Amino acid sequence: MININPVTIIAGIFLLAMMLFDLKGKKIPAILGTTGILACVLLVLWKNPISMLFGIAGFIFAYLLYEFGTFQGIADIKAITLIGLTIASLREFMLLMLLVGILGVIYHFIFLKVFKIKLQEDIPLIPMFFLIWMILMLV
Repeated sequence: MININPVTIIAGIFLLAMMLFDLKGKKIPAILGTTGILACVLLVLWKNPISMLFGIAGFIFAYLLYEFGTFQGIADIKAITLIGLTIASLREFMLLMLLVGILGVIYHFIFLKVFKIKLQEDIPLIPMFFLIWMILMLV
């Protein structure tokens, strides 16, 4: 079942814009992610307040991964927070964490082994988050 509502549409637009910036130059304007989160928070409060909890949980999850060195920037945290705001059930949130773990390992492996990029270099993770968002919208 495709989960389309105003929050998912806005989150998708901002994730797509962040992905394009990430692929083009690896510098994502801070205002882009912040504006996306603010717009989604306002809609979530109006439409589905329970999703706010998943947005907060997504932020905490992403921040912990950032602290452990899995993520490389604040934009990664903002992308996971945006995805968290589109989630409406605990099952979807658990799937989000599972997908970030599994696809994150595969994604890092591809960049390290296939493209020969070192861990110290910036790996564009937003495309992976956009893929995860698309998967969650289809479940």
